[in-house]
Amino acid sequence: MRLLSLFVPIATVLIGSCASVQEAALVVETPNCFFLDFSCISGKIAEKGEQLIDHAKEAFLQAMDEIFDKQIKPLVYDLKAAIDRAEDKLDEIVQKAIASFAEKVTHIIDVAADRAEHLVDHTIEEIKSEILTYTFDRLEELEDKTMHGIMGLLDEVARILQKASCYEQAIIERIEQDLKKNLSPWPVPWDHCRIQISKMFPGHDLQWKPLSAYGNDELYELRKCKVMQHMQETTPVRSVALALREWEELACNMRCLCASIGAVTSEKHYIKEMGHVQQLLEALPPVLDSEASPPSPSPEAEEQTDHDTQTAPLSSMEGHLRKALPPPRHDDRAPPSPDEDCGTPVECYLQAKHMADDARRLYMDAVAQFADKNATTQEIADLKKAQSDLAQETKNKTAEALAKVETAAPGGSISVSPFFAKKCPPGWLPADGTEGRPDLRGVFIRGLMDFGTGVRGDQLGDPDIFRALGSHQIDGLAAHTHTYEVGNAVQGHSAKTVGGEFWSPYGAFPTRSTSSVGIEETRPRNVAMIFCVRA
Repeated sequence: MRLLSLFVPIATVLIGSCASVQEAALVVETPNCFFLDFSCISGKIAEKGEQLIDHAKEAFLQAMDEIFDKQIKPLVYDLKAAIDRAEDKLDEIVQKAIASFAEKVTHIIDVAADRAEHLVDHTIEEIKSEILTYTFDRLEELEDKTMHGIMGLLDEVARILQKASCYEQAIIERIEQDLKKNLSPWPVPWDHCRIQISKMFPGHDLQWKPLSAYGNDELYELRKCKVMQHMQETTPVRSVALALREWEELACNMRCLCASIGAVTSEKHYIKEMGHVQQLLEALPPVLDSEASPPSPSPEAEEQTDHDTQTAPLSSMEGHLRKALPPPRHDDRAPPSPDEDCGTPVECYLQAKHMADDARRLYMDAVAQFADKNATTQEIADLKKAQSDLAQETKNKTAEALAKVETAAPGGSISVSPFFAKKCPPGWLPADGTEGRPDLRGVFIRGLMDFGTGVRGDQLGDPDIFRALGSHQIDGLAAHTHTYEVGNAVQGHSAKTVGGEFWSPYGAFPTRSTSSVGIEETRPRNVAMIFCVRA
């Protein structure tokens, strides 16, 4: 059951053409377009760009593309997600929120265009950098103001919905039941999602506990993980869309639950979750009826329908998803393109493999062209020539790539790498000081200063400069002192007067040493590995 039925009647905001917006009485009078329509904002940017020339135009468009994708577009989705849950009696507040957003986005576009125009004699990168720097504070303000508007809108919705059905305890219990749907009540500690939840909420041992010990947020994350864990490149688009729809409903459920207990901060989080899912859904091909979504199929049902359902792999939508999703948090180690210079041996190896794969793929494609038909004499001759050309191309590209690998490290240098193993892998030799190799056993590596200048890029000095490459140092401590004082007036004895005694007027300060504390060497925390050099 869609969560919308839990709310009192809600006026859905139509985001599309200007005509549909006018019908919804949510038109904001910006010239010729509705400012929650992405094409409207893009049109404004393009219009400003046409007023610029040369480098200024290109730099402005590049900078605004980056600003639009990374900062403006996510805010639009957040605002749309909040407005979509508003009631028709909140039209005035909605219009004010949109108008404020439109005004600030327009100002940012105008400011960026002005900066580009004034810097027309600079390079594209200089102009782009200046635009991004100059608009940074304004984008921060835009996000703050937009989220403030969203929170004000949600506060009004929460106030109006105090008497709505989603605040009844029975409905709240139903939401909790929905969260537990398809979840095993007993702990399955080796389950992927259980492991992930334990990492997200450390210190509670949730991996080993029944669902009765889970809070609402923990149930939500566990259910969301279950919904998405089977998604992969070969998953049918319909199944991906259904999973995202269920994720959206879960976020909407949680938003209702948070509103019922006045948890405005959490409500804001789930509104953003709903906006994020809407971004992903819009990146998918339109394979679902927008008015109704059938229940998510079981894994068994998915296997049965894979052959008769539209199956566009996720990889085919990479361009759309890259625009919808935030930048990845890890390095995918993508190889440089053949016309780029590779910087490290690893990059050069990846590039060599990529180039060889390309040549091999071209060869197989050429062969496949003639595999299923009777080839004429000329076609056979053409194929043989293509085979010869491609074989030579493969040889040339492989030689070129290998040359890049060989020249990745400066001439005369040695490639050294640590390995978590008891011996060096094939192609590597131990750095043990034999046969001209450096001896790196039992030592730490210290980076040389900037080729003997004694100055680092951050201007920090180093008292140990002008080191020779490969030179060894013994351990040592920086010069320092310790104070240890013993003093006391003591009673003295005369060596000549037996039984006599006298008091010395002077204090006695005998020499003493501190006791030994510590280990046999000075060292930081470390882990033992072996260093090997390329053979």
